[in-house]
Amino acid sequence: MTETAFITDPAELGAMLSLPQEEITRAEEVRKTAPFRVPRRLAGLIEKGTLRDPILAQFWPKEDELRTVPGYSADPLAEQTLEENRAGIKLPDSLLWKYAGRALVMTNGACAAKCRFCFRRHTLGTAAPDWKKIAAFLENCPEIEELILSGGDPLGMARCELDTAFHYIEGLSFVKRVRIHTRYPVLFPEAVTPGLFDLFDRLRSHQKNLIFVFHLNHPSELAPDTNRKIQEFNREHYPLFSQTVLLRGINDNARILARLFTKEFELGVIPYYLHQLDRVAGAAHFEVPDEEGRVIDGELWKILPGYLVPRYVREIPGAASKIPLL
Repeated sequence: MTETAFITDPAELGAMLSLPQEEITRAEEVRKTAPFRVPRRLAGLIEKGTLRDPILAQFWPKEDELRTVPGYSADPLAEQTLEENRAGIKLPDSLLWKYAGRALVMTNGACAAKCRFCFRRHTLGTAAPDWKKIAAFLENCPEIEELILSGGDPLGMARCELDTAFHYIEGLSFVKRVRIHTRYPVLFPEAVTPGLFDLFDRLRSHQKNLIFVFHLNHPSELAPDTNRKIQEFNREHYPLFSQTVLLRGINDNARILARLFTKEFELGVIPYYLHQLDRVAGAAHFEVPDEEGRVIDGELWKILPGYLVPRYVREIPGAASKIPLL
């Protein structure tokens, strides 16, 4: 994988999509607030000549990001202050321990594309975790049965880095489940190679249940190459789930979400969470009000069988779990 597979300048993408020059100029200024990155193959899925395309809208820098909105912050989930676990012991860098029985490692800042609504857009670093230090810490925490790999994107790690991570995880006998949150199979499926599946199989051979959670926001993301890649995971009999962020102007419509969840299920993916937007600075224009979200959720229950309706939730710093928005 090389950087030439990605577009990192809005001017290049804007020219490809025949966007107005004034929009390109604004985007180049706004992108200074957060990195811009889109895979070239994803650009081929975007409708030309409009900023309303539901894929483009997730990644295109807009002037709305420059507004200061009360209640929005650089670290909306207070992750930068979660340095200690419940016993008051300082956690290693990159390790979060929010919920009972589960810990999370922020693996890197390497995303397939840079979502403009990402709740870590201002805080995500590029340093690789010190897996030796993390494993040494976790050896004293046998109550942790599930390790969640997040980021960034764990599948954006170099293969040698992922190999190192799995090596240390394999030695944690009390960790029964490893959950990987990723957008790579969706946004940049060619990067998920047979070599990665070999690593997954090795981890599974050490009595670890490996679970994948794909981030999917719109049916347009389920292009043929993405579908084929998801089916590769399905053929390997990995449990597959999805998480979706409710986004203004992109998927704030029950019919659109119903199409997404139905198509996911046809590929063997179970809808897991529908997230209310985390209030990160620069993303207020993406927010759908709670009450409107509840209406959409209610409509989903009317038009879909219950097993296709994900939990509509919000994450609150310090809470013992995600909070259902019923």
